[in-house]
Amino acid sequence: MGYRYLVLLASCLVLASNVSAADIPLTLQDALVRTTQQALDLQIERLTPQQSFQEYRKSTGIFDTNLSLSLNHNQTRDVVYDIPTRTSQTSLGISQLLSSGATAKLSATNNYYANQYSLGGTENYWRSGVSLSVSQPLLKNFGRDTTMLAIDVARLTNEGNREQYRTKLINSLATTRTNYFTLYGLREELTARKTSLKLAQQIEQETKARITAGVLPAMELLNASFGVATREKDLNDTERRYRDQEETLVQLLQLPVGSTLNLLDSPKQRVVSFVQSQLIERARTNRAELAQLSKELEAIRLQSTVAHNRVLPDVNLTASGSSNGLESNFNRTMDRVGSVDRPAWEVGLTLSYPLGNRAADAEYRKSLFAQQQKSLQLKQQQDLIDNEVRAAVRNLETMGKQLEVAKRGLGYAQERFTAWKTKVTVGMATNKDLLDVENDLTIAVTTEISARVAYEAALTAVWKSSGLLIEELGFERRTVMQAVEGRE
Repeated sequence: MGYRYLVLLASCLVLASNVSAADIPLTLQDALVRTTQQALDLQIERLTPQQSFQEYRKSTGIFDTNLSLSLNHNQTRDVVYDIPTRTSQTSLGISQLLSSGATAKLSATNNYYANQYSLGGTENYWRSGVSLSVSQPLLKNFGRDTTMLAIDVARLTNEGNREQYRTKLINSLATTRTNYFTLYGLREELTARKTSLKLAQQIEQETKARITAGVLPAMELLNASFGVATREKDLNDTERRYRDQEETLVQLLQLPVGSTLNLLDSPKQRVVSFVQSQLIERARTNRAELAQLSKELEAIRLQSTVAHNRVLPDVNLTASGSSNGLESNFNRTMDRVGSVDRPAWEVGLTLSYPLGNRAADAEYRKSLFAQQQKSLQLKQQQDLIDNEVRAAVRNLETMGKQLEVAKRGLGYAQERFTAWKTKVTVGMATNKDLLDVENDLTIAVTTEISARVAYEAALTAVWKSSGLLIEELGFERRTVMQAVEGRE
């Protein structure tokens, strides 16, 4: 029984390892799509705009209509006349903040008084009324900007957080693309190292055979064995770097730990050219960092406008009108209210202003400094982006020339290896010479691979610096930004 249990457990472990360490075919587009969906840094970052959107919704609550209802009933006994009295009071009110800063309130009251002492006797009567009141600031706190300040700032903060997410998204996509082609380059280099080792081992076997036949001196075997050992070390180093890079990409894409990746795409064999001035203009339009700073500057300007408004005196105009009824019968009371034959109205004006008003004045001047500071930050960021674009274009041009040189060097190394291989066959060169030439060929192969990978990284940097990366990778900005769109 114990043996069967161990066999079953071992089988389960094998199955689990096969699931977690799967061989996954992966295209570049698959990797990019998975990045937008599964990358942990993006999952973390997208929660910020989602939170700020709820803060925006919260701020709009100032325009929610406020409904109030009160019911009150009391019964007492007059201490002088020993008469029990009853009072029932009902009131219903609706208040609403207006964009001008005014507060409007509509209220209705309906009160019933029973056994009320009057002129030596008692009576029952109804007292009802409907009133409308408005309180409107005329100077301080007047207007839409002041009333909507918290809402506008929350909206701009949410939009800025969405731009911050777009920056993170672009960085993550660029990292995935670069890591993908880096892994591809290491895989190709690993193949080249294996081929080099296999050739060195073949030369070592041939050298042993020739030494046995007495054609070559014994010291030639040392050269051949050293060549094999050197190539084994290079292969081990490359394999370690390949596994490290593979794990990096697996972790970035949130694939099962231990997965092996079968990359299906390779760098395209082309050289791309750009017009630098056009890229700079596109960057100024598309870079998320500039958009985010613009939102922050707009919010500070709104705050500065409101701060200037709050330097003014606080003048409030209040007006109210009502219709009331007082009858012993409820229906007659309501008729009185509806007929408006007993109207009442009131108009008032209040003024308040702190002498000196240093707090409001200091707040306004502080907002002006903050606005100036943010404008300079925006200008600085724009200059940095312009320099980044120019540097990326120069680097792309350099990588293009480096790629051309690497291709020519590879072609030359291949021809040279073929020639020296012929020389060794006819006895005009030693195996050591051939190993040296083959090592040069391997270096040329890896150099050409590295040049292709470096060119793709430089191209990614150009797209990233100009704000074109999302579209160039085949995504629609609206689609990839849906994850942080506000939803009611």
